[in-house]
Amino acid sequence: MLTTRLGAFLLFAALVAATSQTSVPKSGKSPAPKLPLVDFDACGSPNPRIYSGEPLPFELEADDSLYSSWQASRAFVRSLPRGTKVTKIGAVNITREPDRGVITGKLDQSLSPLAEGDEVLGYGLHSDGFVSFWGKGIWFTEYEDNIAHEGSCGFANKSECHVNITKPGVQEWWMQLKTSDGSTGWILGLKQSGDKVSFGPNAGYACRD
Repeated sequence: MLTTRLGAFLLFAALVAATSQTSVPKSGKSPAPKLPLVDFDACGSPNPRIYSGEPLPFELEADDSLYSSWQASRAFVRSLPRGTKVTKIGAVNITREPDRGVITGKLDQSLSPLAEGDEVLGYGLHSDGFVSFWGKGIWFTEYEDNIAHEGSCGFANKSECHVNITKPGVQEWWMQLKTSDGSTGWILGLKQSGDKVSFGPNAGYACRD
């Protein structure tokens, strides 16, 4: 059965309101969101459902660059050498074009009229490891491990993958850090343009609970 969370739309409560940007309604069917879609519940954001204490500092595993913002108007702040002690204080997904995928598993009746074989749009990985999808006016989430990419599923039993991404979109993922000396800023985690994907030096290491 396809893993669903009908409260997925609540994950979007932190969306910023701006031109060409929209928030996802909290209930019922809704049109696909306007682009770009900005979501601050991105992978790398502190998730109180997983860890309710103070964020834990860690050391960067590679040299990196700290910027003033994730936006296009950002300015370079400073270089961060390997071993710099930092604390995650936020993250953001910017979806300029959503991933396109196809439902490959059975659906809960609550997601009707969605059905196996329908196309869905994907909008980035959240702090709890789930990805939000939209199709036929319905929002739902699927755990990242249960998503195939261009037919490649991480399970021997392919039925464990409930959505297959057929066309990657155009997205960016940034993480907000605070250094031990009090500086704050953003590092690039991932930049995706279709099949072309580039990762920041500390993407995998910094995206953890």
